[in-house]
Amino acid sequence: MLLLGTGDSGKTTLLKQMRLLFGVPFSGVEVELTRQIIFDNVVHGLRLLLRVMEDMALSVAPVNAECVDILAGVQDLKDYEPFPAWCYEPLKRLWEDPSVREARRRGGEVAVPDYLGYWFSDLERLFDPTYNPTYEDVLHAYTCTTGKAEMGFKLRKRHDVLLVDLGGQRSERKKWVHCFDGMSSVMFVVNLSSYDQPLVEATYANQMEDALLLWEAIYPSKWFRNTTIFLLFNKVDLFEEKIKYSHIKDYFSDYDGKVGDADAGKQYFLKKFMDAVHKDGEKGPVVRSFFVTATDTKMLRLVLGTVEGLVFHYE
Repeated sequence: MLLLGTGDSGKTTLLKQMRLLFGVPFSGVEVELTRQIIFDNVVHGLRLLLRVMEDMALSVAPVNAECVDILAGVQDLKDYEPFPAWCYEPLKRLWEDPSVREARRRGGEVAVPDYLGYWFSDLERLFDPTYNPTYEDVLHAYTCTTGKAEMGFKLRKRHDVLLVDLGGQRSERKKWVHCFDGMSSVMFVVNLSSYDQPLVEATYANQMEDALLLWEAIYPSKWFRNTTIFLLFNKVDLFEEKIKYSHIKDYFSDYDGKVGDADAGKQYFLKKFMDAVHKDGEKGPVVRSFFVTATDTKMLRLVLGTVEGLVFHYE
């Protein structure tokens, strides 16, 4: 099974969920690496937010200027080194700065990372000297996939499954074709909340439009004519919150649904992707669609159970 999608669609989170749900544990080394990734998410994510504030003509309050200098000097964690206690207060002050709050509110303009809110909502816990990542933390820890990541496991003690996660950034996609042969099914993951966000690697392009263009290239490919494609619209939780203040019509002029209506928005984007399926009238892969939040274990267990049944034709 192949995992495809654009950068920041949540493919890697989905892979981690499947790994945990199907009983493939993380080693001690992987947990420690995740802890260091989390610290990187906190520090570099906030640095990114401060950089994009310049484009918004925003600056931190003078009283917090020293915190910016402190943040600039923070080094990566060494193995098994606790989060440095002296960083906690400057990070907390910056997160609560009025201009930083405004930049977070306008985050869709500049692709502010989704994970920042999760980490800063519980910052004190992360700085506990005995901190180790929880199940939820592992799912939220973000690292950009480059190249290919594979995971093998056995379903119901009779089906060997190989999951292949391919990097979604534009620079990674030219490598994909080498992994297409022999795949029985594909999960194509779309970040539903990205409709108002630019690409990180190409800020002139819209993330949702990029996902649609990629879908239009993937769907008719000869490699997938005899496969089942599972179209997963991810980050429903973020979408349902964002749509209250960021209007789809501001980014997609043909949207005629009610402002702030999450269900109408979901159906609108589903139709855009399915219209591409039926564009040329030729028979292609079977497409099954789902709306998911990859960090919601209960929801994903139900969806993956359905996917499993469709792939292996369980009754």
